[in-house]
Amino acid sequence: MAAPISSVTGLSSGLDTNKIITELMSIEQAPLTRMQASVTTYQNQMSAWATVRSTLSALQSAAAALTNSSDIGAMVTATSSSGAAGASVTGTPSLGTVSFTVDQLAAAHQAAGASTFSGGADLVGAGTFSLTVGSTTTPFTTSAGTTLSQLASQVNASHAGVAAAVVAVDATTSKLVLTATATGAAAAFTASGTQASLATFNVLQQGVDAKITIGTGVNAIQLARPSNQISDFISGVSIGLTALSATPVTVTVAQDPTAVVKAVQGVVNTYNAAYATLSQFTSYDPTTKTAGVLLDDPTASGLLGQLNQVLADQVKGLGGSYTSASSIGITMQADGTFALNQGKLTTALAADPNAVTNLLARSGRATDNRIASVNGSDATAGGSYAVIVTRAAQAASAITGAYPSSPPPNTFTVTSNGVTATVTAPPGADLATILTLINNALKSAGITQLSASASGGGFQIQSSVYGANAKFTIAGDTSFGLNGTYAGVNVAGTINGKAATGTGQVLTSTAGASSGLQVKVVATPADVSGAGGTLSLGSASFSQGVAGRLSSFLANATGPTGTITDAAAAYSSQIDTVKRQMAALQVQLDEKETVLRQRFAAMETALLQLQGQGNFMNAQFGMTTTASTAGTGSNTTSSLSSGG
Repeated sequence: MAAPISSVTGLSSGLDTNKIITELMSIEQAPLTRMQASVTTYQNQMSAWATVRSTLSALQSAAAALTNSSDIGAMVTATSSSGAAGASVTGTPSLGTVSFTVDQLAAAHQAAGASTFSGGADLVGAGTFSLTVGSTTTPFTTSAGTTLSQLASQVNASHAGVAAAVVAVDATTSKLVLTATATGAAAAFTASGTQASLATFNVLQQGVDAKITIGTGVNAIQLARPSNQISDFISGVSIGLTALSATPVTVTVAQDPTAVVKAVQGVVNTYNAAYATLSQFTSYDPTTKTAGVLLDDPTASGLLGQLNQVLADQVKGLGGSYTSASSIGITMQADGTFALNQGKLTTALAADPNAVTNLLARSGRATDNRIASVNGSDATAGGSYAVIVTRAAQAASAITGAYPSSPPPNTFTVTSNGVTATVTAPPGADLATILTLINNALKSAGITQLSASASGGGFQIQSSVYGANAKFTIAGDTSFGLNGTYAGVNVAGTINGKAATGTGQVLTSTAGASSGLQVKVVATPADVSGAGGTLSLGSASFSQGVAGRLSSFLANATGPTGTITDAAAAYSSQIDTVKRQMAALQVQLDEKETVLRQRFAAMETALLQLQGQGNFMNAQFGMTTTASTAGTGSNTTSSLSSGG
């Protein structure tokens, strides 16, 4: 309420006019009070939607752990049947079993000087001490004052691949012991010195590779590795060899049911928390007669039902025994929440881990092996979609003609992604030499996507990356006719009957139910031309899976243009509208109060004037009465006096 424009005291009227005005305005402000209550309700509803968004975001994070099949594929364990080897998962290995025998453990080469010393303070003498590892020799120069300990320090600081130590054999005898810093035959070394004390070294342990044998008989395969930690035998698994084994060691890579069950239980738990939050906001308690703040919100009630269906419905694009959440133990309860039968999920994982992975995560497959992979996004609906290719992807390639018999000296540059490699070829360089020079220059410059190889009677420089964006430029060439800029070609075609976008070998759908579907096409230009320019690759099937479908639904609900955003925006708009109405009404009320105060002030003024006139009249009337009384008394006195 605005402050009074004029003071109204009520002294003239005897009325408490301020109280009267306040009570009158209180009645007038009833609509304003109702509007403020509406604003508070809308704010509470917006707060409720913020809470719902938070719980659904937590659910989306839980589902993310199961959305991609590679993430579930990483939930594996590797075990060894023998103490001769251990196994641990380092990547995403394929499930399976492999057996081998451990025939030899890798060892570090070790040697000791033939000469003995009384201790590290003994002098080694002037000369040159040399360590040779492979084709690399590292010399160490000593003077007449160099001690054995000082030489060992020089070796250790050189990073020559050898560690040196002064070892006390007994109380009076020490030796210089050298040990390769890496295991394996390639790390073996030789040591010698022009100094008499360092002239001869005896091998204590020969550096050898680890050896394992897969299979038996004439077809057995033997692998040799420089380390006892082997990471390139089973992709995604590191095997540590610890002892020889005459009997086969079996390493098994299997789905880890504990990790998968934990992740699925996490989704169920966060789903139930989100469901409980939505239920609370959309329910009515007859006991307390309390309604949830979103009880009358159709978006909230619709979201509750849709959320339930997302987890309960069958997954499209799958076959076999596992096509719904209930088939692996995720079942709906009477109150709308879900429960996980962990035993049933564990049994399903043991029976068919790939099928369970396809049920839970997004998965794709194609009928033609010239589609190397199929992926989708939140927007991709499950189903099968026809793929037609009208142009195959190509990598950028620069090809020479016949290699000249005696090329002149030639220096040219190869530039890719802003990085330049310079190739300098001597006169008469043969093909093998020029290929080595080009590849070494590219490697030294860090241009790893380009390589040179023989092609026909000449050679080519080719990118390993497909597509129009993979470009490189050759300049300054005077012998091979390679100057110019070379670019690849993007794949082109349709998915689900609509033109798709090609980037390198990847064709991406941008319209319809298949929107977001990505297929990697490895078909060649010859394949496309052989099909008359229109190559049908059959169909690409995609399934969102339970977690992928949940992720898609939640992304649509909580995204910038999602249902929750729209619902909250509607309440925000209502608040703005009501506040504008409140501001306009307040102006009217302020004006009305001003008028009331002016009218009461005028009344007080009129009363004051009337009171003044009354007082004046009373005063005049009093004076007249007094004068009249005084005149009558004089006459009486005179009469009396006369009569006397």
